[in-house]
Parts: sequence; structure tokens; C-alpha cells
Amino acid sequence: MTGSRWTRPRLRAPRQSAGDGGFGGDRPNRPLYDLLTKKFRPGDIYTHMYSGLRQEQDPATMGPQKGMIEGRARGVWFDRGTGGGSFKWSLAVPFIKQGFAPDSISTDLHVDSMNSSTKDILTLPAN
Repeated sequence: MTGSRWTRPRLRAPRQSAGDGGFGGDRPNRPLYDLLTKKFRPGDIYTHMYSGLRQEQDPATMGPQKGMIEGRARGVWFDRGTGGGSFKWSLAVPFIKQGFAPDSISTDLHVDSMNSSTKDILTLPAN
């Protein structure tokens, strides 16, 4: 159901609060480097930082890609996030070994995750 009350408000609210479509209003076709160094502002949060879905990992160093390092230097915060398919140990371990730990850890609690391993903030370390 396109344009239902369930889809439209969630897309509009972040765009209104972020002005020109910053946090929450982006689409995956924007290069991550541009998102973190040009679009995000200090205090914006990039979540699911260990997903591997947006080429977060530099293939040469196995650590965070250049955009993540520059984004953090600009004041962008990075959140671990959890959820189906959005956390990979193969990214988390080398990132943390290179000193790129998350600034926060969120549950990403939703209807699909609440019936699996994500129950509340206390169960996150076990995921």
C-alpha cells in the first residue's frame, strides 16, 4: 500500500528535522564516503556500522574505510546496531583492533528481532 500512514510519516519526519534530507533521508546509492563526509553533520549517527552492506570495510586494511575515519573526525557518531544481517564479526573485530569502536550500542528492536536473539539492551552483548 503505497503512501499509507505507515510508510509516509517515517520518511517525512527525518527529512523535516534534518532540513535537506540528512539523517534518515538517504538512499543506499550515495557513496558512503560522500554520506559521512559531505551529508552528515556533527552529531548525526551512522548505525549498523558493522553491516558490510555499504562497503564500510577498507579491503586493503580490513579496517574502516576512509569516509568513516573522516566522518568520525568531523563529529559523526557510529552505532553498532543489531538486527538481521546487519552485524558481521568479520568487520567488528578488525575495526575494534584498529581502534574504531562504536560510540553507542542500540537494540534495533523491531517485530522481527524481538522474537529472536534481540530481547532488550541486556541481551545485546550476547548477539
